[in-house]
Amino acid sequence: MPEAAGEYREAPEIAELAWELIQAHHPGLQEATIVYLVSSKDAKQNGVPIVGQASKVTDKERLVHDTNVQFVLTIHGKNFGPLPDEQKAAHLDHLLCHCRLYEGSPHIVPHDLDEFAGVISRHGLYDVGAIAIAAAIQPHLPGLEGAARPEPAPPPEPVAVEKPDRPSRRTRDLEPAPAVA
Repeated sequence: MPEAAGEYREAPEIAELAWELIQAHHPGLQEATIVYLVSSKDAKQNGVPIVGQASKVTDKERLVHDTNVQFVLTIHGKNFGPLPDEQKAAHLDHLLCHCRLYEGSPHIVPHDLDEFAGVISRHGLYDVGAIAIAAAIQPHLPGLEGAARPEPAPPPEPVAVEKPDRPSRRTRDLEPAPAVA
């Protein structure tokens, strides 16, 4: 791979930090072949700046490009560069969590939880994924170290709704048709 290709460059400084994280937290990736790139693009997703992306290299791509690379971690330099070192490590750790070798083949692992804050606010920890994430977050919230897990919110009270003067379409469809003389 060339040292720099347009908006991308290899990132040995990222590879060094990643190797420390792999040794400490991702032993299953010690045998993986990972390329670390820095992009000069200002990357956003739905208008929100993104720090990096993990992607796997398919068997077809490895064959076509005659490479043994299994994963590519792309760091978006404009968003990553200004971060404090601890946040850089956390973001890189996050990207490495997406990478897993299964029987020697690369796989991208989805997030443990994909949820909206509003749903949890309204319904509580209704899902094992939400409970696991809450348990992981709880020690990092000041003053809540020994707090009990929140109970799911009770269902909302039913609201009285006035019935319309005319039946709904579904009701009309269920009524028998008038007899034809």
